[in-house]
Amino acid sequence: YLAKMHMPGFGECVLKKVDQSCNFGTATVACHLGDEDLDDLSFSFAEDVSCAVEQSLERAGSSISTACSCPLQPTLHLRQLYLAMISTKPHLIFEILAVPLKDRLLHKSCHAVLEGPRLPIRVNSQRAGWSEQVLDKEAFCIGRANTCEVQLDEHDTTCSRIHMCVFNLPGSIILVDGWSYSSTKLEYDGELTASPHGTSCVFLVPHGKPAILYIGREMILINSKRVESL
Repeated sequence: YLAKMHMPGFGECVLKKVDQSCNFGTATVACHLGDEDLDDLSFSFAEDVSCAVEQSLERAGSSISTACSCPLQPTLHLRQLYLAMISTKPHLIFEILAVPLKDRLLHKSCHAVLEGPRLPIRVNSQRAGWSEQVLDKEAFCIGRANTCEVQLDEHDTTCSRIHMCVFNLPGSIILVDGWSYSSTKLEYDGELTASPHGTSCVFLVPHGKPAILYIGREMILINSKRVESL
């Protein structure tokens, strides 16, 4: 690495050499957060995402019968959380995120996303030759990093190393793009929803309904019935 330092709010950080695909040019920061720092980041993340979900439900009339979305304000702690995921195994972060996220959703009366049986999510990607992955997990991530459950082309620098987090809750699939540079587009029922370039966003998708994610130059199918025709 190039240097080791302590940054306020980040904990101990290591400056590493990486390729030019990262947002820092030829270097990136890998963060090693203490338990208290990670707890604080988890609560802030849960608060931001639950607020976005609440706004999405208000516009949809508290229904999860169709997909909806809400912009997510870019904040320092979202970037910190991304760096923490890059520095360790994302599933360890998800284990910490799950409890405060459910708590904040319940506190904000987002009961629609917490009710009902949780269903597995079927995913098809170009990189996997459209073969199907069945993910029966409460949370997973999509990105270029080899730690992602749904891995994108590692050479496609239009995608982030961890581009998106997916939370599989009983009443809805919550997709969080909180830090990517190229943003994400979601196609549902023939309509395309896109977060503005460089803007964070939360998407809600009903269980069992097909949707398409456009991430960089790649396409991800969720619960698709159209794989045979591609």
